Amino acid sequence: MRKTLVFVAGLLLLCLAAPIWAGELELGVSLFPIDWQNEPPEGTLITQEEETFINDWLFGFHVGYGWTLFYASWDSFVLPPYIVRDITTVVENDAIVREGFYRPGFVNFFDVGLRLVLFDMLVGFAELGVNTLYIYERDKLPEEDQPGGFGANLRLGAGLKINDSLGIDLAGTALFPSFDKMLDVLGDLSSPNESVREAALNQIKLFPTVMLVWYL
Repeated sequence: MRKTLVFVAGLLLLCLAAPIWAGELELGVSLFPIDWQNEPPEGTLITQEEETFINDWLFGFHVGYGWTLFYASWDSFVLPPYIVRDITTVVENDAIVREGFYRPGFVNFFDVGLRLVLFDMLVGFAELGVNTLYIYERDKLPEEDQPGGFGANLRLGAGLKINDSLGIDLAGTALFPSFDKMLDVLGDLSSPNESVREAALNQIKLFPTVMLVWYL
């Protein structure tokens, strides 16, 4: 895991060390509907009325910087309670080890990788990075239940540049609690055992996004 962190940090520093005029800076926003019909569990501190403003829509912002083939990005999203619960639920061998936390929050993705632009209009990118999750009133959770540290994520996306200053991107980010867990799950996906592959798929927290991007 340390080698992976060093690799990610090195790529990020390389991108940041490039002159800002040598690359392309981009800003983006995300706003798209999500479907949720679940009732909050008994005993939750968040009432139905308090969290309905993020039940139907997902909000986010994006900052990216591309230089030749290198690409670095920061994405942040406001999350409704049911997504936080899904992300923080711990599953091992198809069994729930710990139920997730039903509270709103937001997640940050810090990623570096490669981006390819074809014909000045088609964009594709692949990134590796870390994620952090903030949970509302997390300080009131028992100390042993406090989520902490950095998770790992893989991010793939494609987009279309409408013109020199505007574009639309589609991306999918797979979240993992750690780099070690990510490597274990990816290894299980290549297993010849079908049940092992299915169990690995169930442990992937997939986060799809749609972004409107401004190129500066």
